[in-house]
Amino acid sequence: MKKTVLITDLDNTLFDWFDVWYNSFNAMLEGVVNISGISRETLIPEIKAIHQKHGTAEYAFLLEEIPSLNKKYGGRDAIRKEMNEAIESFRSEREKHLCLYPTVKETLIMLKRHNVRVVGYTESKEYYSNYRLQQLGLDGLIDVLYSPPDHKIPDYRDNKTSGLLCHTINKHTPENELKPNPALLLHIINEIGASPEECLYIGDSKMKDIAMAQDAGVTDVFAEYGISHFNDKKDIRYDLLRNVTHWTDEDVERERKINSNGRLVVPSFVAKQFSDIIPFFLSPSEGLTKEERLKIKVDIWKTVVNTQQHFNDLEMRIRNYAILILSAFIGAIGVSFKSGFVINFFDIHIAASAILNLAAAVIWMLFYFMDVYWYHPLLKGSVEQGMRLERNINYELNGLIGLAQTITDKSPRSIWFWRNLRSTGKAKLFYKSIFFLLVISSVLLFLADVPSPKESFQSLKHSKYIQPNLILDENVDSISEA
Repeated sequence: MKKTVLITDLDNTLFDWFDVWYNSFNAMLEGVVNISGISRETLIPEIKAIHQKHGTAEYAFLLEEIPSLNKKYGGRDAIRKEMNEAIESFRSEREKHLCLYPTVKETLIMLKRHNVRVVGYTESKEYYSNYRLQQLGLDGLIDVLYSPPDHKIPDYRDNKTSGLLCHTINKHTPENELKPNPALLLHIINEIGASPEECLYIGDSKMKDIAMAQDAGVTDVFAEYGISHFNDKKDIRYDLLRNVTHWTDEDVERERKINSNGRLVVPSFVAKQFSDIIPFFLSPSEGLTKEERLKIKVDIWKTVVNTQQHFNDLEMRIRNYAILILSAFIGAIGVSFKSGFVINFFDIHIAASAILNLAAAVIWMLFYFMDVYWYHPLLKGSVEQGMRLERNINYELNGLIGLAQTITDKSPRSIWFWRNLRSTGKAKLFYKSIFFLLVISSVLLFLADVPSPKESFQSLKHSKYIQPNLILDENVDSISEA
């Protein structure tokens, strides 16, 4: 069934929440340590207590409530003044790392253009959820945002939550109602006037998001791209999150029960990137303008051209290696022939140069098979695919693209009595000509008058290059006797 409603988790589904949190929080904490001289070991337990008190690891007024800072500086106004540099470090890092995952915004724009309703559902508090949507340009792309109500705003502070979003409607989930709660998800679906069958839910947690969607009868998609950093168990950055987490012992026990309930959660669908959900809402011909379709076709054509270049480069490397190895064999054949090395095989004297020449011919043909029958068909296939794409694209570009077709048209050549010789024929002519010469030279070397090993030794013995100090007569048994 074609979907008309997208319900999406926010953190680690639309953007990398942990990356934003760690870099901004750690920068602030380092600033506080450097400015105040108070150690991390002292600050972290105090921070954790404040986070647990307010039920979030993103408490906006954290510094003003840290006991050690109050004791040192005497109150919130002085703290904010002294910690201004640390606060600016937090904001700078947050701005630097707060960005959407690839394809998120483009996908949401496309879905909205086709009247798909988009609902956000997060366990993060309202204020920072609103702030991130506003900063990421998602105000209005998400129709309704369901989140827990924000933590209590201190009496001396104005409520900043209102006014951040102009188009997205804020709604609250019931207090202390958390994922995975299929009844809560069904309540959201009912409240927006939809049915489970027309909804799709995407999230990054199998136990919370996927299990909840399946229990509610909603099509589920696992945002696999959102858990990449969680796979690194040795990532020491998580130590900081664990040390200052807002989770209470009850929260930890609840999470333990969720993860140890023995249920194997298998996602119905897995998204490698956010745009993988598009086919659930739009047919392939929908959602793309003429210009977008043309751009996709041109991008595919570029990939095919790169593939052609890749296989052509592989073939040229094979030929270069073949020539290099053949050159080495020719050098070895020349040295062997000049030196008169022979091999005695069942009283048949064979020149070592002939054996080397034959081996060169065999190895040369192995390169021939690898080139002509292995990689060349792949090159031809990529060229043919490029021609098909060019014919399709040129209906819209009036024949501006024609690389593959031009290569094909210019390839045939006539060489002597070979007519219209194409790339395959040229390669065969190249390899077979050299193979023929190697075979002829091998035959000539085999038929050449080859001295016996003894004759070769005698010839070598009387060579002007080797003058022995002592030659034993065949009747003398030892040097001492001589």
